[in-house]
Amino acid sequence: MFEHPCAIALAMIRCLLKSNERHIVPTPVCLRAVVAAEPRAPSRPNASFRAVAFAALIAAAIGTMFFMLRVGHTQPLLIVLFAGWDLAPIGAFAIANRRSPGWPPAAESVLHVLTLIAVGASLASYGYVAFGPPRAQPAALFLLVPVGLWASLAIAVLLRTVMSRSRPS
Repeated sequence: MFEHPCAIALAMIRCLLKSNERHIVPTPVCLRAVVAAEPRAPSRPNASFRAVAFAALIAAAIGTMFFMLRVGHTQPLLIVLFAGWDLAPIGAFAIANRRSPGWPPAAESVLHVLTLIAVGASLASYGYVAFGPPRAQPAALFLLVPVGLWASLAIAVLLRTVMSRSRPS
């Protein structure tokens, strides 16, 4: 019945303020009427999806650093360079997810789905390099995966631009 935890307390206060007598106890009918008359903010169905995407991005940043340290622990200079290269698209996804509430809902959903797919694919690729069979050039995936992340982010931003232009004003 009440969407916000404090709604019942606010409704009771409003019922008491609207009545002329001090000893009237608000009834459930009065409470429903007060809460029903309250203007409600439009709900954003993607809010919880956005929170999941942020959590996935944090996990991706931590996982990426872990896998890089596991693979390249003997080369500190390369770790610093790869950290910037591999974490930049994750940061760009975080910025896009942070600004996505102003996007059309469908484009926002696509961004969140692409975020989850990109995070999963990148961590799976890095994990395979870190824990898979030894390779002659383990850094190849650490160079190529960020390119794919940038491409998927570009698709989401392009979709947002197209949908914003086609939306009636």
